[in-house]
Amino acid sequence: MTDAANGTPFSVRFEPLRLSRSVMAATLYYRITILNRGARALSEVVLEADLASASGSRPVDEQVLDENRPLTPRQVFGRLATGQSARFEGSVQLPLAQADVIRQGNTALLVPLMRLRATAADAAPFARTFAVGQAAGNGSSRLQPFRLDEGLRSWEPLAQRVLDRPAPK
Repeated sequence: MTDAANGTPFSVRFEPLRLSRSVMAATLYYRITILNRGARALSEVVLEADLASASGSRPVDEQVLDENRPLTPRQVFGRLATGQSARFEGSVQLPLAQADVIRQGNTALLVPLMRLRATAADAAPFARTFAVGQAAGNGSSRLQPFRLDEGLRSWEPLAQRVLDRPAPK
């Protein structure tokens, strides 16, 4: 996915692999592929990421990443030639004490938000937020949240959906 609206040359593919829940944190394991779709080589390429959680009590624009907000650097590439891609796997944690929990009756649910930002020297940044969940399994594109009352466990396979920033008012 490129962000042609602001002229960024990046295309980023995010694949959530597994979510594990421990007593203290949720850990998301992922694979990311970044592609230079621009007309020239990119230098000083940095891929940044964090893991947050969806909240029904905060506006969407506070949960979806703005391209001007820096995150924790996860991967650095010295140079990406035109048409060149780089792929890597990693993990990111969300301390459960910092997670927003969505309640459905007595059930506590977690909807992780993987926020990614790519930057390079002399290029517009790329930012995207992905909601991560379990595939609904019935052919639906809906995501199922993770139940926090099921104890320590891991979930896979996972699905994701891009969350767009709301249009300015």
